[in-house]
Amino acid sequence: MLGCLSWFAGLAQAQTAAGPCPPVAGLVPSLDSSSAAPVERYLARAVAMNGLCEELMPAPFAWNQANDKTPCYTGGPPNDPASYNDSLTCRGLCNYPYCPANFAADVSLLVRLKASFVQFAASAWNSPERFLPGSEYLQAAAQTVRRINEEYDCAGLARPFIQASVLENADPGPVCGAPGTPCAAWMQPGPPGTNSGVNRVLIPPEVIAEFAAEMQADSVRTYYLDEAGQPRSGLKFRFSRLTYLFDNTSYTPDLTKLEGRMWLFYQAKTYLDLGYTSLHMGQPKVWGKLYPVMGEARAQALHQVAVLIGRIRRYARTTPGHANAALVLTAEPMSEVDNNGQHTVKLIDGTTAAGRDRYIFDFAMATMRARETSPALDDRANTNAGTSYQCPVVAPAALNTPACAGQFMATIDPCHGFNFLPDGGGATALGQAYASQLPYVVYFDHGNTILRKANGDLAPTGQLSPGNMGTWNWDDSGWFSAALSDACQADWLRFQFANVRSFSAAQLGFLAAPGRLINSLRVGLDLGPGLPDRPEAAVPDYRLAAHPAVAAAVAAAWEPTVPRVTLRATPGAGLSLGQCALSTFLHRTFRQLPAWRGAVANPDVTSIYSWRITGPRGPEPAVMGPVLTFFPTEPGEYTVTLQQDNMGLPVATHGIYSYRVPGVGAVAEVCLTRNERRAARRAAQAP
Repeated sequence: MLGCLSWFAGLAQAQTAAGPCPPVAGLVPSLDSSSAAPVERYLARAVAMNGLCEELMPAPFAWNQANDKTPCYTGGPPNDPASYNDSLTCRGLCNYPYCPANFAADVSLLVRLKASFVQFAASAWNSPERFLPGSEYLQAAAQTVRRINEEYDCAGLARPFIQASVLENADPGPVCGAPGTPCAAWMQPGPPGTNSGVNRVLIPPEVIAEFAAEMQADSVRTYYLDEAGQPRSGLKFRFSRLTYLFDNTSYTPDLTKLEGRMWLFYQAKTYLDLGYTSLHMGQPKVWGKLYPVMGEARAQALHQVAVLIGRIRRYARTTPGHANAALVLTAEPMSEVDNNGQHTVKLIDGTTAAGRDRYIFDFAMATMRARETSPALDDRANTNAGTSYQCPVVAPAALNTPACAGQFMATIDPCHGFNFLPDGGGATALGQAYASQLPYVVYFDHGNTILRKANGDLAPTGQLSPGNMGTWNWDDSGWFSAALSDACQADWLRFQFANVRSFSAAQLGFLAAPGRLINSLRVGLDLGPGLPDRPEAAVPDYRLAAHPAVAAAVAAAWEPTVPRVTLRATPGAGLSLGQCALSTFLHRTFRQLPAWRGAVANPDVTSIYSWRITGPRGPEPAVMGPVLTFFPTEPGEYTVTLQQDNMGLPVATHGIYSYRVPGVGAVAEVCLTRNERRAARRAAQAP
């Protein structure tokens, strides 16, 4: 059990007193209307916690093999603990051992970091039977939410958004091999889907009632409804009625099928009923059938996605007993469709009353897809690893610290997550506010395989296996946790928290801290000249709570700072009003106005800054980001207010700083030459 108790210095201080404590900020997270960035300030302190609820499940859930090469799974019934070599103790032999001490340390870590968004707290990959009422998984998922909220309440913190995943896969279930081959007793013959856990899950009558209006055909109505038009009891989901074959071997829920929509809604409803306040909806391009359709067909598919998401929102906000009015939904990845390899199209559906495009989701998520920058790999260093999209060529930002010297390193650029290009704005689903770009979270991903030649050697430089989006034979999680020392991990995170934010002028991109990572690579690997070989053994999963120095570095990097603000005027700027009378075309009439420039000299990585200007005509639209430039166009006095939003600040407070701009007198109109006009503009833009 000692291996489960590696808490970093000071973590024990986050332990709560016995017994429940009153919640500080209500039953659910609050999207404060006084904030210019209600969603962003939660995302700024995101922590990825893959598999957190698994620590509370009494049966081991193993992938691949144990650290000592012993198979975790021995071939018996998968729901029988005797089928695994792992014991029901905190040994860490296989992935996801039963270890409540790990769970306690990880939740205390969230409190210590003042995390405001908990990613991936619950997921059910390839296990649809987990949605059977009362299953061990649902019990653990419910306890996960309860324990996190209790810890935050007793620490005097506002509760975080806690995310569960409604994923895009549909497990077809175990089947026997070719006819005549041995078949284990717990397996049954039949085509894929025959033995899927989906077929064991009852369709709740309330889910049938939710979709009754969509049952137009008589055959459909009589299947789901009785003679009185009431939902039939005892009906179970059917694999064949809700899925389609996405590729040669994998199946996914089908949004175009009624029962496919029911299955997606049922999973979301289940998590909401347990108290989750954020949903990761997997890849809509798969279950929504968005790829590769374009044009009118894509618009119709997008609308179907929007209708389902709207139904989930409505359930969360209107069902008695729910307090999830602040529900946040997510999309992954942010850019779902490649448009002829040139740029991507965001998930936008329809328009608002004002005629603006409307986003389906509230924010986006993107896999990291780091680029290699190790000098030992020379010609690979400037390659955008694995992507088939046409990203701009951006030199990797430099990270040169003694702690990282000589180590295999990578960085993130604006091409991460399938190409973040500025492809238009839209009205957000929450509050219908207009956004030039959705805020997004970049996170460590897993699951990629390595590419080897027939003789077992690595494939030549410049080649990746089809579909592999990793960093030269590493997935995001394995590279970070296995290739970097703790000191370098700390330096790299400090660097990337700021680097990711710099990709957006309004600083709307955020890097999620790696609270828990799943390492899926399980084979040895030659990293190349000057780099150590990786051992032929499983790479253990990563827990930030077990790395005190790295966890402390994250906590320090996330500490809000009091802003140092500069605000000054630059004379000579102007706005063109037209051609001067009795002059050549080279002259224009300008109103000689000062350009006021404000800036936060020391922006931190978890604060969202917004500027509000109030002048003679009243308040003007807020400007997001650490830099402000504005032109007072009317005589009179102006007030500039900087608001600093950060969930790490004391509860229910924001940093608000006001500055008075001296009165602007009457403005003169003069004629300037083209060169004089350019000089005036350069002066206005000077820092």
